[in-house]
Amino acid sequence: MQITYSDDRSKGHEQIAALFTELGWTSGAQGERLYRGLENSHSLITAWDGERLVGMASAVSDGHMVMYVSFVAVHPDYQGRGVGTEIMNRLMDRYRDVARRVLVALEGKEDFYERFGFAKSGERTPMYLKDY
Repeated sequence: MQITYSDDRSKGHEQIAALFTELGWTSGAQGERLYRGLENSHSLITAWDGERLVGMASAVSDGHMVMYVSFVAVHPDYQGRGVGTEIMNRLMDRYRDVARRVLVALEGKEDFYERFGFAKSGERTPMYLKDY
């Protein structure tokens, strides 16, 4: 397995939607809305096994005070192989000087993010206004 990582935003959108769908994420069905959101993200990192997309992450940030990890997704066939870890390491390095780094972990995935220094906040509750 030779995984390559890319910041190229021009490829993989259809595969990202398929990956989201494979993971059971409703955002995979958002089509053009998803593509535009990814193109406008502050960061988009993709992981490839040849021409196959096997993982991705995106983040939005002001570059100084706040960075929010929007998505981290790894194909089920590649989970546990270090793909997500490498993607997160790249994000954390890119935003190491940002004052506050935020994400909302899916239930059961908290341990993964704790390895990067994230902790549950007893003072705050994630809230959403979802339009899809």
